[in-house]
Amino acid sequence: MKVAVVHGGGEADAGPAIEPRDVAVVCHALDLKGHLTARISADDGVESVLLNLRTFAPDVVVSLVDRHRGPARETPYPALFAEQRLAYTGSAPPALMVAADKHLTKMVARENGVPVPPGSIVTAATVSSFQWSSMRLPSFVKPAHEEQTRGIGPDAVCRTTRELEDKVRASLTRYEAVVVEDYLSGSDLVVPYLEGVGDGVLPPCEVVFQAGSPFRHVAWGEEETPALRCPAIIPEPVLALVKLYVKRLVRSLGLRDWAQFDFRLTPDGVPFLLEVNAVPELRPGAPFLVSAERRGLTPADVVQKLIESAARRRRVFSAGSAPAIGKERKGVRVGFVYNLKRVKPTLEKDSDAEFDAPKTINAIREALERLGNIVVPLEANETLAACLGDARVDVVFNIAEGWRGRTREAQVPALCDLMGIPHTGSDATSLAVAMDKAVAKDLFLRNGLPTPISQLFRSPRDRLESRMLYPLIVKPNAEGSSKGIKGDNSVATNEEDLRRIVKEALDRYKQPVLVEQYVSGREFTVALFQTDTGFRVLPALEIVFLDATKPYPVYSYEIKQDWDKNVRYDCPAQIDKRLERTLASAARKAFVALGCRDYARVDIRLGGLNHVPYVLEVNPLPGLTPNFSDMCLIANAAGISYDELIATVLKYAVRRARLRPIRGRAGTVASIGQGTPMTMGMELSDDPELPLVGGAPV
Repeated sequence: MKVAVVHGGGEADAGPAIEPRDVAVVCHALDLKGHLTARISADDGVESVLLNLRTFAPDVVVSLVDRHRGPARETPYPALFAEQRLAYTGSAPPALMVAADKHLTKMVARENGVPVPPGSIVTAATVSSFQWSSMRLPSFVKPAHEEQTRGIGPDAVCRTTRELEDKVRASLTRYEAVVVEDYLSGSDLVVPYLEGVGDGVLPPCEVVFQAGSPFRHVAWGEEETPALRCPAIIPEPVLALVKLYVKRLVRSLGLRDWAQFDFRLTPDGVPFLLEVNAVPELRPGAPFLVSAERRGLTPADVVQKLIESAARRRRVFSAGSAPAIGKERKGVRVGFVYNLKRVKPTLEKDSDAEFDAPKTINAIREALERLGNIVVPLEANETLAACLGDARVDVVFNIAEGWRGRTREAQVPALCDLMGIPHTGSDATSLAVAMDKAVAKDLFLRNGLPTPISQLFRSPRDRLESRMLYPLIVKPNAEGSSKGIKGDNSVATNEEDLRRIVKEALDRYKQPVLVEQYVSGREFTVALFQTDTGFRVLPALEIVFLDATKPYPVYSYEIKQDWDKNVRYDCPAQIDKRLERTLASAARKAFVALGCRDYARVDIRLGGLNHVPYVLEVNPLPGLTPNFSDMCLIANAAGISYDELIATVLKYAVRRARLRPIRGRAGTVASIGQGTPMTMGMELSDDPELPLVGGAPV
């Protein structure tokens, strides 16, 4: 095969990114395996790299570029290779981004049952308020986004609070963020992973320090480099545990081809993850090659495994079968737009609660790729407009919650509409309306939908209207994911409670607060898809509250964080056919009232003696976390696999991209590639199953 080795990318003040010995090892290995090789340096810039790639037209690219700076240091060139439809070695940009962020990597590890040292991340914005006394001593300080041992010196272990503060402040003059974590005594293990070799886990190496060195702080290949013992002498149960953790991390971080994991093995036999390297070093004597040799693999064998893995992903293993740059392959080019959750939300700090965790982003990306699409990951931040313009995607698969403001969910659809790129889900208007709870409720009432009466408070001193009867529930007017709803603490039974809860919500969220009649009946959520002739309504999911002692159960943010102890999800819900039709009818009408498109989820509570279905809200951008989000649980109950769910969401945007006409229920033809609402011909008709009680009190 023709293989391009793209390397370098070092910055003037940072030194070379990949040492020439790594490049020499890779190129020599490729020569031994009979590949035609071209070395391409990234030091000359992107235009030079693209020109060389177009000239050489490789089947596979070996990616060795590392720009040394920040969590995105390893991602630009892999993203470029993906954009050019080239097969390349190593993990995809989202996985590289997460692995380069030590704090975020440990969050993912902790979520997947892998032990990590307790710690915190400190930035210039948070250093002044950081609680130094909360850290256990001795503490270890290292840059949050730098590779391996860069920025870690002999003074990285701090034994006093004063030492710790001085070290962190000094580090922040050089790096944008630092990690402070408990220093753990014990020995270091380096565990390489190579796809295609057994289970992928190579023999662990034990780092043997010189006497008096309590921790590793010298980069491999420099003076005083610690020795390696391979395989490490560790008990079989510990070895089995390390292998289990590596496999979990590979899966949860979305790593592929190869990676290297550093653990600290404590004296009591517990392996704690220190960091992950998604682009391991291949210089002579590096742990990866030492471990591979113990497995009977030469450097040429290691490089060949990387080439084979990359080639399989693009089905170009036979020489010369890859198309030239720019030639289209089968499948849709999908811009996958998301917001990454970088900080684990808490009850006190929920700013990232609506964003998606790395495992959700990886799950959707992998599903899109399994469906045969080319996926271009794009984070919805201030750079999205420029990146989306350069990405040349056919459609956008949008799960982004937006960056800021009450119209934040509408930002990505509006940008796509401006650029003429079809996107999944509802348009900007529907998303903006659904986010504003007060506006959405007005539209429900205008369309004859029962919804709890409410009042918008802009001050805790606002007069409560006479029609509002206790108990009342208080919620921020323009937040999702139940942010600001704290169970019983959000329900007011008297005026004193109401004023207090309203004031707390106004102070915290800096936006108007919705005060709403509390509805005491059963709670359901209904998912539905739009079809050419109407809707496909999936089985209703009932949220059953387990604590019968609570007088006013609420599906709150707090409950969602620990749901298995507080609620039970019954899907399909245990309801009769009449109630099933009533819920489906309410969901359809709510969908149409807000002008939604493609798919949505509608939250409904039954109230009053007649069990009136009160529409609480519509979520036109529901979560898609496998086996967790309500939409996914409902799809599972309906016999829809995760890949089928993602394919169903995507197909609407694909049809709009191809300008295929559809025929509405009333026979009207709409060209859905020209911005015409898909609700054309689906007028709201009278429905005897839905009581039109308007805004009557519960």
